[in-house]
Amino acid sequence: GILGAVVNGAWGGLNLIPLHYAHRDQGITGAAYLISYGAGSMIVCICIWIGLFCYHLLNTCNKPKYQQDPQAPGQTPTPYMEIIKDAVDALPAWHVRKLGLPGLMAGTFYSIGNFCSILAVAYLGQAVGFSICQAQLLVSGLWGVFYFEEIKGREVVTKWFLSALLTVAGIIWLSYEHVGGEGGH
Repeated sequence: GILGAVVNGAWGGLNLIPLHYAHRDQGITGAAYLISYGAGSMIVCICIWIGLFCYHLLNTCNKPKYQQDPQAPGQTPTPYMEIIKDAVDALPAWHVRKLGLPGLMAGTFYSIGNFCSILAVAYLGQAVGFSICQAQLLVSGLWGVFYFEEIKGREVVTKWFLSALLTVAGIIWLSYEHVGGEGGH
């Protein structure tokens, strides 16, 4: 758990560092990274689906109905297309009719937010811009406390608000580290 949190924090905190080294004199700015970021996300998703398919393919091959005794005479050949079909059927369903529009909207909002975080980092710097972008956790937490009632109990809610105040204090503290300048760092 702790290792996962450290890796997630490092991955999320370091993902906009290349903007600091962008070649502004050649016209490369933060917004130019958005297409490569989206393409990279698409490639990673495709690789995950291929990995999941291979996992199901191996599990399907190991099913007893596909196991053959190499010593038994007169066996039928292994039905490879049937194995592939079973592996494809084991993949999660897409539910495009039901989840297409919500998924498209979520992706659009994520892309808009990602673009705005790139602009924030480009103009405010990594420390201030990304810290302000991470304040979205506070908004999500407030939804969890007041609307979804995921956080219950006076003590737990009090701890959440104390943590939120600490987060806001950190963002304000980091904002004093900003060095002004046109176009960011």
